[in-house]
Amino acid sequence: MKKIYLLLVASAFYFSANAYLRLPDIFSDNMVLQQQTTIHFYGWSGPIQKISVIASWNGDTLKTSTLSDAVWTVDLKTPKAGGPYTITVIGDSTITIHNVLIGDNWICTGQSNMEFSPDWHKNYYKQEVAEANHPEIRFFHIWNISAPYPQQEVRGKWEVFNVSPFQLVITLIF
Repeated sequence: MKKIYLLLVASAFYFSANAYLRLPDIFSDNMVLQQQTTIHFYGWSGPIQKISVIASWNGDTLKTSTLSDAVWTVDLKTPKAGGPYTITVIGDSTITIHNVLIGDNWICTGQSNMEFSPDWHKNYYKQEVAEANHPEIRFFHIWNISAPYPQQEVRGKWEVFNVSPFQLVITLIF
C-alpha cells in the first residue's frame, strides 16, 4: 500500500512538472476572429487545471478547467468588426495573443494551384504591388506537413499583409 501511495505522489509531481499551457497555432498573434459570433476557443494544459480567458474587447473573464485529457474550452463571443485587441489566457503560465482583429474570414482552398509563386507573373502586377498597403488583411499560412494519421490541429502562422510574393498570390485570389 505504501508503494502505491509513493507512486501516486511521484506521478503527481511528474505530471505537474510537465504541465504547460498551450494554444493551437490558429489562436496566435495577428489572428482574425469572425465578427458577431461565438468562437469555440480551446487549448491544452495540465489535467484538472483552472484556466481563465480575458478578451480585451469586453474585459470579461471566462473560467473553465481542463478535463482529464488536459483539454480546456470556452465559448468566446466576438463583437462587431474592429481591433486590434488582445486575448489573455491564464493557467499554469500566461499567454497573451496580440494584434487580434475582429472581422470576416475567407477560406481559399485548392490543390497545387494554391502553391503558385507570384514571381511567375510579377510583371503583370507591378501597380498592385506598388499600391498595396493593407495591414488589416491577415493570412493564416498553413504549413505543409504530412502525417500517417489524423492530426488534432493545423500547424501554421498568422501573417499581416505585406507585398511578399506569397501574400501577393493570396491577395489576388481574395
